[in-house]
Amino acid sequence: MNQLRNIFLFLGLGTLPFYTFPSGLPQPSHLFLCGFFLCSLAKGKVVLRVEDWFLGALFLFSLTRESISVINGAGSRSILHPLFTLFNLFVVVFIRNYFQQTAPYERQCFIWGIGVAGLIAAFSVLTSGFSLFGSDALSRATGTFNNPNQMAYFAICLGALALTLYLAHLIKTPLTILLFISGLLLVFAALSKAGLIGFMLVLFAFSITIAHRAHWGIAAIALFAAPLCVVYILSAGFFEHAYALQRLHGIGSDGDDTLYQRGYLMFRHFNTPFEVIFGLGSTKVQNTLSHEVHSTLFYNLVNYSFIGFLLYAGFLVVWAKQLVKGFGILAMIGITGAPMLYGLAHNGTRFTIFYVLVACGLSLAREAALSKTDPGI
Repeated sequence: MNQLRNIFLFLGLGTLPFYTFPSGLPQPSHLFLCGFFLCSLAKGKVVLRVEDWFLGALFLFSLTRESISVINGAGSRSILHPLFTLFNLFVVVFIRNYFQQTAPYERQCFIWGIGVAGLIAAFSVLTSGFSLFGSDALSRATGTFNNPNQMAYFAICLGALALTLYLAHLIKTPLTILLFISGLLLVFAALSKAGLIGFMLVLFAFSITIAHRAHWGIAAIALFAAPLCVVYILSAGFFEHAYALQRLHGIGSDGDDTLYQRGYLMFRHFNTPFEVIFGLGSTKVQNTLSHEVHSTLFYNLVNYSFIGFLLYAGFLVVWAKQLVKGFGILAMIGITGAPMLYGLAHNGTRFTIFYVLVACGLSLAREAALSKTDPGI
């Protein structure tokens, strides 16, 4: 059973880049992860922690809200939203339990799964072709994903996962850098503005961390030389025709860059006391905007009002606090800041790899904090 659990976990993580079906529907990785859940249940008792109660309460509240919408005539597809929350709750619970039940040397299937996912995503982009420079119309790659924003968010979480595993001493510097290179390739191919900014935060946190671990002289040279090289390269015009810079220069100019299109002004559509308390629900948001709210935090605030927002925020706060206790505030900023920055312009509440990142961070940060208080561990 333990070997079967490892196989399902490896396959579930390794197939994360494959989007066989349209966005918003289950994908192949979900099927393999369900096998991982079942095998984990067969191993024995499951322990719930405070973050699970936040996410579980959000599932129940959103299920109630969407069920009321369905009773009032909305499509049954809206029930998928709380079901994804339930699935991602399982991701957090069972991956965290996996880390708790295994020693560091037994976690290779998790590391290999993440590595294979990054390799598959990068290889798909390289084989499909993309351009970094040019003066023609921008062409954003998608690889095996449904759209470039999915690919960019995957890259952000991949980079944050690499940083988490590096801080926990589960992977060494060369593999960490390889995962960063894969993530950077995806971000530049996707030409995601939020992705480019967010990934820089991960790299900054990693640079400070590796400089701290290195000799002080090497650290000083790296911290002063790297910015000077970047400034020189940019001022010399080497990247004048880089598509990535063109995208960054165009921040705020796209038609969907407005606060209304992102969903930040949806409060004007709260028309009844019921909607103020329970939120608009996904169906009304879809009918009003013609798409979901493009914000990780505001998605729950608009769909499920302040109750849904507070429950999801509580879940994120637990994650951030554990990272500070285990790895320090700089690591927390790098690991949580990247997906949250990306989440200012995109909805990341449904993406499985984000909850893999959270579960991994919660487990390893708690281990690190425990080892600080008990030197014998």
